[in-house]
Amino acid sequence: PFSDAMKLLMKKAFYLNKFNSLIYFFSPFFNFLLVSFIIILIPYKSLNEYFFYGILLFFCCLSLNVYSVIMMSWSSNSKYTFLSTIRVIIQLISYEISMMVFILSMSLLLNNLSFMYYEKYQMYMWLM
Repeated sequence: PFSDAMKLLMKKAFYLNKFNSLIYFFSPFFNFLLVSFIIILIPYKSLNEYFFYGILLFFCCLSLNVYSVIMMSWSSNSKYTFLSTIRVIIQLISYEISMMVFILSMSLLLNNLSFMYYEKYQMYMWLM
């Protein structure tokens, strides 16, 4: 895996003829930033303070990932990229809806929107 990452970083850059380079190269960074926000929400036992509405922030970050895909397709100025982006967006939204329904049903069971309560509740019984 490490060698694959090094190979990817050492590859020659691929530039399109007519594209907005700033937005095109900023979009993966935006996506990485959103994933970093999601990783922050993981509950740790050493922290006494935690975010009470972690599930809502989790849903917001997941729904914002679609915008990075839209920005990349728009900035490439290609109709084929736009068509494939429509397919990717539909797929992302369909997966997110099913996951949100599942997580919100568990949140209704726990009466809380924090990931810390999920961990405390699963010490005695799994949420399956």
